[in-house]
Amino acid sequence: MLATIGRRAAVGQLGPLTFTGVVGWIAWLVVHLYYLIGFENRVRVVMRWAWYYVRLDRPVRIILRADEPRPD
Repeated sequence: MLATIGRRAAVGQLGPLTFTGVVGWIAWLVVHLYYLIGFENRVRVVMRWAWYYVRLDRPVRIILRADEPRPD
C-alpha cells in the first residue's frame, strides 16, 4: 500500500517494511511508473511530473462539502 501526502512526502507499507517521507515518495513514484504500460508513457509521465515539480505547479483539486454552497 502506498499513498502520497504531499510534496516529497508519502507513506507506504510492503509486508513488514514501512516507508515514510521522501523514501516513501520515491517508492510511490517508482511503483507508479513500473505499472505504466509502454516506455513512451513512462517518459511522458516523468516529464510531466518533473515540469510540475520544478514549477511548483499541480492540477487543481477542490474538495467541497455537500451542504456548503458552491462558489460562483
